[in-house]
Amino acid sequence: MSDDLIQYLRDSKGWPRLGEEAADRIEELEAKLKTTNEIGLAFEEDAGQLREKLAEAIEALREVSQALDWQAHGACRGWSDNLLTPVNALKLARIAIAKIKGEQP
Repeated sequence: MSDDLIQYLRDSKGWPRLGEEAADRIEELEAKLKTTNEIGLAFEEDAGQLREKLAEAIEALREVSQALDWQAHGACRGWSDNLLTPVNALKLARIAIAKIKGEQP
């Protein structure tokens, strides 16, 4: 649709300079819109990756909490059936933190 409008403006006889300027402006705005859409898609992809990292970090913190609760009180309400030692739970948390920071765990 905009291609037809741009061509119509460029072919206009009554106000050729105005038609050219309007067509140029439309093309400029379309290019900016395309760039903006590409940036938006990149942000959506980044957000998905961050959500995954956050979920992993939350799970690691739950494991740490469970292990420390067990060590401190001898019992816990439990987040999972896989009770880790505090050392292993902290190792899991460190791995999750490294991934969030983009470092090699």
